[in-house]
Amino acid sequence: MLGIYAGTSQENTGEVMSLISHIIHGICQGQVTRQELEQARDYARAGMYLAAESMENRMTRLARNELYLDRYITFTEAEQELAKVSRSQIIQAGEKIFHTCLSAIVLGPADA
Repeated sequence: MLGIYAGTSQENTGEVMSLISHIIHGICQGQVTRQELEQARDYARAGMYLAAESMENRMTRLARNELYLDRYITFTEAEQELAKVSRSQIIQAGEKIFHTCLSAIVLGPADA
């Protein structure tokens, strides 16, 4: 499951949904630049290290490593694997994830 979060006003909901759809379509069509890929890597790397500051997140990471990989993955190894991700892999993943119809949940005031 994949979640995409966007905070917006009620007036801009349609535009935000359109932008999200446009970006998803662009990923599937190969419109991922080298700069965007590097920014995504930096974002993932920063998130990994920021999450390590929380004991709960560190324990969750240990558990996931054991459950899914049967071993502990060091931060260095995770960074090395992250550096190997290519544009073509991003495009393939996008095609796999977004090949079906998407659903949306919109939260807001009940009287809106």
